[in-house]
Amino acid sequence: MPESFGIAQLAVVTLQPGFEGLVVPSKLQGYMARGIPVLYIGPDSDIDQFIKRSSGGISVPCDDAQGVASTLIELAADHQRLAMLGLHGRQFYDAEFAKAHGLARYESTIRSVLNPNSAAP
Repeated sequence: MPESFGIAQLAVVTLQPGFEGLVVPSKLQGYMARGIPVLYIGPDSDIDQFIKRSSGGISVPCDDAQGVASTLIELAADHQRLAMLGLHGRQFYDAEFAKAHGLARYESTIRSVLNPNSAAP
């Protein structure tokens, strides 16, 4: 797997309808951490929201085969856009998912449960 990450110009993440709100494939974060742009194919979900907020990829509904094909054709012809999508995904990862941010969120949540009357830092 690490070897394939090194050569990938685009990663594909899919989600079957009915699973939105239940799972977010961890590979999404792995792709973003490596600066690989993401093509998400699936229903409106947390994944779709991460893609939109990050500008790190493209989201296409799972029933839109023409949209998937068009997106692949467009991205194959625009290496600069692919690079920018990857850069945006990496920046989003650093700002939202990196270890230090995740640990701070856990700590804040635990503190709020242990001491619900104190103000959050």
